[in-house]
Amino acid sequence: MAQEPKRGRPPKFAPGERTRGPLTIRLRDQARQELETTAAAAGRSLSEEIEYRLELSFSRRDYLRETWGDDFFNLADAAAKSLAHLQQFSGESWVKDDRTGELLVKILAELVHRYRYQADLADLWGKPLAGAQKSDPELVDTFATLGGLTGPERSPPAPRTFAEAKASRRERAASAHLPGRATAKSDKEHSK
Repeated sequence: MAQEPKRGRPPKFAPGERTRGPLTIRLRDQARQELETTAAAAGRSLSEEIEYRLELSFSRRDYLRETWGDDFFNLADAAAKSLAHLQQFSGESWVKDDRTGELLVKILAELVHRYRYQADLADLWGKPLAGAQKSDPELVDTFATLGGLTGPERSPPAPRTFAEAKASRRERAASAHLPGRATAKSDKEHSK
């Protein structure tokens, strides 16, 4: 017996070749209206407009990463996050408020220090903010950490130069080992 042909429109793609799949999303009315307006103006369907905008956002990120390089892109990303938290905390724009601007300059310097100081990122988002009574160095440390780059422990004053930071790190690594105990290979590499 022969099989009956399927009803409806024939598939556009052979099995396993589908290039698009369904995705259900929820949007605010205003966002949907803006998407519908821009889709109509560009001659695209709503789905095509959403896909176009997503691809555009990814390509912009990729373009910046390629143009700036990974290091600068990651540093700029951390700076943007820190700035957002700083301005939310202060309630002021860094451009218009002197203290917020000065804190941003210090935070940027701290981010550069941390980025050079560490090869990997650590997660310190669980650190609660103690409130508005923090000193500038504590605020710089808090907002630089919120940018996603962690730094060394800060019980002594922060090193002023990269060389001081390296020396401080070597001293901490050396003091962390108990006498008579073998030193781990990774600790030996850090102390060089």
